[in-house]
Amino acid sequence: MKLSNTLSMNRIILSTLALLFSVSLATASTNKTKSSEPNRTPVADVAIVIKTVKDVQAKSGNMPFKPAQRGQNLNSGDAVKTGDKSFSILRFVDGSVIRVQENSEIKVRGEKADGKMEKTVDINFGKLGFNIKQKPGEQFRFTSPTSVASIKGTNGAYNSDSEGSSLTIVEGKGEFETKDGKKYEVNSGETAFVDNKGQSGKRKATQNELNSATTSTKTGPFKVRFFDADGNERIIEIPEQN
Repeated sequence: MKLSNTLSMNRIILSTLALLFSVSLATASTNKTKSSEPNRTPVADVAIVIKTVKDVQAKSGNMPFKPAQRGQNLNSGDAVKTGDKSFSILRFVDGSVIRVQENSEIKVRGEKADGKMEKTVDINFGKLGFNIKQKPGEQFRFTSPTSVASIKGTNGAYNSDSEGSSLTIVEGKGEFETKDGKKYEVNSGETAFVDNKGQSGKRKATQNELNSATTSTKTGPFKVRFFDADGNERIIEIPEQN
């Protein structure tokens, strides 16, 4: 009887040690995964409003939309929307410029990790033109309910509406990825698209698409006066970009 009790006790001890060892391994693995992930921090002053035409509004967080002002700073999470026959031009901290076309609504986001910034523009609906300055190790993306476009130092246009979304590249290249994981490398003169039924593809851009994209990327030349976070007046000169 004593031998039987001793064997049972040994089994319990071994089982307990095995369980503790498994938990220790799992914890170590989790900690290693967490430590390998960069610590991303939202960035203030992601972009600045450098031009507004007619009905342009902006908001921060859950605050209501208010008329946007030229020289207004936009922090990560701030939104901009335009009305009929209206548009706005935004300049990001890396020198990239986007033009928010009429009847559009976007949100700008910026996160910094390991000294590098990732810029994202969420477009709920509408159209924007872009002229992106590529920086090594940094990303600039556009997202919509149907796709994600990663831009690699180029200019073109990105559209999103109830019918789907599309990316047209005028010069340079980008990557267009649908929500179901299909990826397309888009080069100069090409358009990638996905419709609301999930059908997607890439083709040569039409002349109307190229003309529209070229028009939507034009900015400048003009100067913008604004105040930085320390209250100092600054002036940005925006050259003409086509």
